[in-house]
Amino acid sequence: HTDHTAWQEDASIASAAVSGNACRPTRPWLLEKLTDLFEHVYFARTQPLHNEFPTAWTPGAIPRSPRLIMIASRTPIENSLLVTQAPEVYDYQQ
Repeated sequence: HTDHTAWQEDASIASAAVSGNACRPTRPWLLEKLTDLFEHVYFARTQPLHNEFPTAWTPGAIPRSPRLIMIASRTPIENSLLVTQAPEVYDYQQ
């Protein structure tokens, strides 16, 4: 799997990379790294209603700077809104 996506940003924008060289880690990479540190890693089944939190993680549907909610824990968490595999489609948070 790909570790990250890379692109050029306008370095004059406050939220952009200072060098203009930007990258975002992929969901599989985040899962792998969090699993190295925590025994239990979860994805939220829902996403906030915001354009940077996509509900579909399919090619062409993901925004340039996507966000998601993940939770890492040393103890198991029983919650119907958490799953251990990255959803391809999320619900919006109510």
